[in-house]
Amino acid sequence: MELEPNDQADNAQDLSPFLAEMEGDASPRNDRVVVIGDIHSPDDVDQFTLSVTAGEKVAIDVDAAEFQIPLEAKLAIFDGNGELLAVNATAMGRANNVSKSPAHAAPLVRIV
Repeated sequence: MELEPNDQADNAQDLSPFLAEMEGDASPRNDRVVVIGDIHSPDDVDQFTLSVTAGEKVAIDVDAAEFQIPLEAKLAIFDGNGELLAVNATAMGRANNVSKSPAHAAPLVRIV
């Protein structure tokens, strides 16, 4: 579950514990972290962090359409310095995803 407040970089929800749990399970079915979020208002922003190594692929997907929830979400991935690495703000629905392999290891990648 998403933990509020997580609308600023300094209170972004850390996903590292979920990733550690996933990596500790050898089952090939356990290859993703699912966060159930809640949009409180049209201008609500939810931010999450995770640590990555250089070249590690990070893929983020919003699954609102699969649950027939109309949501025009914007996804963005920032490095630990706040530099934008990738963004997808194109559409509502099934095409709302973004992925990126950071060039350098980062203790903090911010997902907005």
